[in-house]
Amino acid sequence: MTLLLVMPLLCWPRLLALSALALTITILAPSACLGQEALPAPLCTDRPALQRLPRAADPIAIADTFLGIPYREDGAIDQAGRFTRFEHPDIFFNTAGLNCSGFVLAAARFLLGQNFTLASAQFDRRNDSGAQSPLGEHWDFGFDLVYNLTERTPRWLLLPFSSPTPPALTEADGFSCRGFGLHDDQAWNAVLKKLEPGAVYFATWSKPTRQNRAGLLHYHVSLILADKAGQVWLYQATPKSGVHRFDLASAAGRDRLHRLYAPGNREARILIVGVTRAREETGEKATGKR
Repeated sequence: MTLLLVMPLLCWPRLLALSALALTITILAPSACLGQEALPAPLCTDRPALQRLPRAADPIAIADTFLGIPYREDGAIDQAGRFTRFEHPDIFFNTAGLNCSGFVLAAARFLLGQNFTLASAQFDRRNDSGAQSPLGEHWDFGFDLVYNLTERTPRWLLLPFSSPTPPALTEADGFSCRGFGLHDDQAWNAVLKKLEPGAVYFATWSKPTRQNRAGLLHYHVSLILADKAGQVWLYQATPKSGVHRFDLASAAGRDRLHRLYAPGNREARILIVGVTRAREETGEKATGKR
């Protein structure tokens, strides 16, 4: 049995070469590629791009594959590899485009070896941010996304300083668990020392707002990956730059962070959730410094 899928993401280098031409591939045994438990790429090895994303691929090598993809409002990739939108998953695009959540979701499929559906990724965990919520719709979208993606993987909250009573992951919500101050350099210095090459860190950014009754908005998500050379890469998708990265361990990168996000807003915070990739995916296991 065969299935014809549009896979512009996995052929991104060719997209650059062929402009907006839609590319298709024929995949044998589609159930293996589309199942929730199965990796969406390594089982489909007839494409050269897939060979650059083996199960044991370094997280940075995986994230780098997405660099340069343009920004699209509400842009995502479904579990079949098609460019679409979160709100309208029945509409498909021949050209690439992701928003911040779409990028993090797409990368997570490879990083964690789970072919998440759009519905499972944006599941409203506490039933408090749906269309009829008195607090407002999607006010904690980023929080829900990060927790949904990491739920089935060993994970921990990455906090700058040790706490005798760290927040319980199972009881956390978008109000009570927001991490540390986005512009707190002392906190950042402590966190950067805890980042470990090989581990994957998901981040949700939040700030006070008057746009909803919750008074709070988890407005951005990103990935943070450390390399063995001491660099700490923030990967994200933004309207002006698409999917890109910069080094949080450098003075220039930290300055860019402060200028880009809620400058001067001391109530803006970032919550970082670290995960340990499964041994079968990495060949080794990160220790997961807390």
